Amino acid sequence: MAKLVTVSTYLDTQTAHVSKGLLESSGIHAVVMADDAGGNRP
Repeated sequence: MAKLVTVSTYLDTQTAHVSKGLLESSGIHAVVMADDAGGNRP
C-alpha cells in the first residue's frame, strides 16, 4: 500500500478537484479530503 503524502492545500474543494484531475490525468493517484463540515462551512 502506498503512503499518502500531502501535495498541496486549497481554500475550496473546486480547486482541489481540478488539481486532482490534473494529477490523475498524469497517472498519479490523488485523493481530496475536505474539512468543511459536509459543505456547511466555506
